[in-house]
Amino acid sequence: MEIELIYENIKRYEKGKITIKEMSETLKMSARQVYRIIRKYKQEGIQGLYHGNRNKPSHNNIDYTNRRLIMSLIRDKYYDCGASYASELLEEYEGIKINRETLRLWMKQEQLLIKQRKRKPYRKRRKRKTAFGEILQIDCCFDYWFGRDNPKACLINLIDDATSYNLCYFDSQKTIRATTLLLWKWIKKFGIPQSIYADRRNAYINYDLTASNNFFGNLCRNLKIQTIPAFSPQAKGRVERSNRTHQERLIPKLRIHNITTIDNANKYLSNYYLPNHNKKFAL
Repeated sequence: MEIELIYENIKRYEKGKITIKEMSETLKMSARQVYRIIRKYKQEGIQGLYHGNRNKPSHNNIDYTNRRLIMSLIRDKYYDCGASYASELLEEYEGIKINRETLRLWMKQEQLLIKQRKRKPYRKRRKRKTAFGEILQIDCCFDYWFGRDNPKACLINLIDDATSYNLCYFDSQKTIRATTLLLWKWIKKFGIPQSIYADRRNAYINYDLTASNNFFGNLCRNLKIQTIPAFSPQAKGRVERSNRTHQERLIPKLRIHNITTIDNANKYLSNYYLPNHNKKFAL
């Protein structure tokens, strides 16, 4: 509320032109609050009408001397991260705790926010399956996982439909060996799934929509794992979204740890990245 209005009403009250009741109605305060303001005015003068915390930093205020350091780290080390993920990495690797919205504001002011992908038109999402292992979704994602100076690599991604639990494996190409190895790792850890949702490609499913005749297809047939063809990327949207998440979060981490080989990347996946990823994202 404007100090001038309060001051004017106090002066009118002192001259006997208005009552406490009329003053409380004008200022939209209780009579008790009006008495408190008048008492403070008599003790401290017009300065008593100002809030006690005026011109004082908030108790929740961040040490703004660190802003230059934080922005330097964002510019040099975490330049390919969004504000939310950058705030996580700052706390994990630098010991700097900062609210992601504060960091987003700072990055926006210094034009350091990375461009966000445009959302595609909304599609109704299929409900999750009720049981773990009922359906797995599998897909491959080619990208510059180790930076633009290194060749593209393939991340083979296996995700449970019910829980979004993730298991991944790197290879130079989308090979039958890598795909079969990843499925076998899942089987050794959790048992045999009921079915796998996959693209209509030779690695997984024949053009007649049956299990492929390669080693991976024969493995699925022998273990009675049903192979279900996906007729569009949206049909297996859970693994497609998971690929995007890995692109946004895994690429910066591989760069920070200076990992540029497939063997080291697979060790990092199994020992560090996937346990933390599943703890954060799996249901």
